Amino acid sequence: PEFTAQPQEIVVNEDCGLTEILKWITSFTPGKNESDQKDSLAFTIETDADALFEQLPSIAMDGEQNGMLSFKPKSNACGRAQLTITLNDNSGTENGGKQTSETATRYIQINPVNDPPTFSMPENLSIYEDSGQQSINDWAKDINKGASNESDQILQFTTTVTAIPSEYITFFLQSPSISLDGVLTFETAPNVYGTAAITVCLEDNGGIDNGGQAKSNEQTFQISVTPMDECNAIIVTGSHCDDPVYKDFTQATSQAFSTLKSIGHWDIQYLTLDMSTACSEGNNTLEDLKNAILNGAGDADKLLLYMAGHGKKDYFKMNLTEELRSSQLKQWLDNNKAEEQIIIYDACSSGSFISELVPSDGRKRVIITSSTGDNIVVFKENHSFSYYFWSSINEGHFLDTAFFTAHNQMIQRQKAQIEADNLTNGNAKLDYRSVDRYCLNQVADCISPRYTPCESNFSENDDFENDNIALSARIFNPYVLNDQCRNFFDQSADWVFIIAATGNNSFEISIENPDIQCDPVVEIFNFSYTSLLKHDQGCAGENEIVDWISTESGIYYVKISNDADVSYPKQTAYTLKISTKNAQDSGYIYGNVFGLPSDKAIENLTISAKALDVSNVESNQKKLLQNQNETKYYMAGIRPGKYQMTAEYPGYLPFNGEVVVRSMEYSPIDIALSPVGDIDNNHMIDLTDLVICMRIVAGVCEYEDLPIS
Repeated sequence: PEFTAQPQEIVVNEDCGLTEILKWITSFTPGKNESDQKDSLAFTIETDADALFEQLPSIAMDGEQNGMLSFKPKSNACGRAQLTITLNDNSGTENGGKQTSETATRYIQINPVNDPPTFSMPENLSIYEDSGQQSINDWAKDINKGASNESDQILQFTTTVTAIPSEYITFFLQSPSISLDGVLTFETAPNVYGTAAITVCLEDNGGIDNGGQAKSNEQTFQISVTPMDECNAIIVTGSHCDDPVYKDFTQATSQAFSTLKSIGHWDIQYLTLDMSTACSEGNNTLEDLKNAILNGAGDADKLLLYMAGHGKKDYFKMNLTEELRSSQLKQWLDNNKAEEQIIIYDACSSGSFISELVPSDGRKRVIITSSTGDNIVVFKENHSFSYYFWSSINEGHFLDTAFFTAHNQMIQRQKAQIEADNLTNGNAKLDYRSVDRYCLNQVADCISPRYTPCESNFSENDDFENDNIALSARIFNPYVLNDQCRNFFDQSADWVFIIAATGNNSFEISIENPDIQCDPVVEIFNFSYTSLLKHDQGCAGENEIVDWISTESGIYYVKISNDADVSYPKQTAYTLKISTKNAQDSGYIYGNVFGLPSDKAIENLTISAKALDVSNVESNQKKLLQNQNETKYYMAGIRPGKYQMTAEYPGYLPFNGEVVVRSMEYSPIDIALSPVGDIDNNHMIDLTDLVICMRIVAGVCEYEDLPIS
C-alpha cells in the first residue's frame, strides 16, 4: 500500500486540547490491482515521546482516500515528538508480496505556554490606630508557580494601594508588601484610621510567548484601622527609699508600667524616685502629680491613675514630707477633661477615698481600692492586691475580672472595693455591672470570662430536679472531681447537701455561669436549715468562688438562688463544683432514717457496719441529725469493702442490709424502721395489724399467705 501525508511539521501550543487535522493524509491506495483490499487498510503510528500525549496520535480514513490525524497532548506537557507512520493491508507476504507501506516520518512540536502563578489570601485585616510596623505571617498562602516544568521561574508580588480615606494624603509610612514566603508587611501613618484597599498580583518571569500568562488574577484586600481613644496613665510610687517596703511598692508600680506598655496606646507618666541618684531626687511630689493630672494628661479621652504606697484615712503618703489628701485629688480629677477616669489605689485605708472621689458631674469614674477605709493591706513580692490585679490585666482579662481575681486572692486579709455607679456604696451589684466587659487593652480584645454553657437546651429540667427545697436536696461529693451541669429552669433555687466529717473542714464552692450579669447568691445552712452560716453574694458572677470552713462535723445545706436584684431568664444554666482539701482514702455511708417519729430520742438508735470479709471489722461511729422534717445519718472513715448494715431501736424491728463502700465515695443506704407489731410494715401499729392477728389466730389464713408488703 501507499500513502501521502502533509509534509510540514505540526506545531501546537501546550494545553491545546484535542487536535484534529482533516485531510492530513492526502491520498492512500492498497496498491496496483488490489482495490478489493481497500477496506482492510489501517494506519500505524509510533512516537518516540508517548509521555507527551493523553491521547496518542492516530489516523482515521474516509471514503475519499483522505485521512484525519488526531491527538491530545497531556496537560502542561511540551516538547517534540517524532511520528513513524505506516499503512498496512491484509494481502499477506506470499511470493515476495508486501503488506506494509514504506514508512513516513513527521513531527509534532508542542510549544510551552507559561501558566499564570496563583495564590490565596484573606479579604480583610483589622488593626488599631498607631499599631506600628505590622508583619503578618502566612498572609499569602498556596503560592504556586504553575506547572511542574515552571519550577525554576522567579516570582514577585506587586501590591498597589488603590484606595485610602479621602481625608488623608498619606495613609502608610511603609506601603504594604508581600514576601515570597507570604509575609505581609506595612506600617500606617500616625493618627490615621479608616479603610484602605490594596490590590495584589503575583508575577513570574515565564513570559507571554504563545499566549502565556505571567501574572495571576488580581486580588484585593482591605486594611481597616480602628481609631483609638487618647489614653493617659499616671503611675505613682509613694513613700521614700528608706522605707523598708519601698521596694515592694516599686515592684508593684513597675509591674503596672510594663503591663500598660504591653497592652497598647497608653501615654504613661511615671512618678517615682530616681534610684540612680541615691533617692535624693524624684518626681513623686504633689506638684508633679497635680501637673500630670491637669496638664500632662492633656485632652485625653481616658485617664488611668494608679497609686501604691502607704495610706491612712483620707491621706496617701506621696514622699517623705508630703501627703496627698483625698479632697485635693478630687479637685484635680474634677478639673481633668477625660470623660472616663479609672483610679486604682493600693494602700492601707485606701477605701476612705471612695466617698470623696465619687464624681458629681455624671462622668464615668471607676474607683478601685485594695481595702476598706480602715483595712491594713499586705504588700509582699508576689502577694498583694496589685500583683494579682496587674497579672490578670496582663493576661488579657477585663477590668472586672482582674478586680475579682485580686479581691478573692486577698479576701482573708483585706477587702477590696470597687465603686463605679457614682452612688458611693462600693461593691454593689451596679458597681460590678458598670465595669462588666471593660477592657483596658488597647491593641487586642480582652478574654471573655463567659463560659460555654454546659447545657444548650433548657426545655427540660436538669438531672437534679426536683431540688428547689432543702428536703429534696441531693448529696454532693466534694472529695472527687465532680462537675454538675444544672439549670434553675422554673425554680427559684437549687439545694444540695455536703458532709463535713470533722470540724475545720475546708470547702470551696465554685459556680461557673455563662449568662450575662448572672451572679447567683450562695448560702450555707446548718442541718436544720434555720441558721444561715454563710451568705455570699459574690464578686465574680461569671466564675464565683466561695470559701467556707465548717466549725464542727455534720451535714450542711448549700443553696444557690437567683439574686433578687437581677431579673434572670427562667432557664439559667450553670456548672456547680464543690471541692475540699480534707480528702481521705476512706469512704462514707449515709442515708435517711424512716419510720422513727420526730419525738423519739435519736441517741437511742444504734447503727453499725460490719465488714463482710475475713477482717470482720465493725464500725458504729455514726453521726445522727434530725430536724422537723427528716432524720439523716452518716458514718465516716469506712475503709473500702462490702458491709452488713444493722440498725436497732427499742420497740422497733431490727433493720439489716448490705452496702458496698468505695474510697472517697458516698455509699447510700436508707434505714427503714418498723415498730414491733407492725405486721404489714407500714411503720405504724394500727387496726390493720389487729385484724391480721385475729385472722391468724382464727386459722383463717397463714402469715405467709397474707397480702402484705
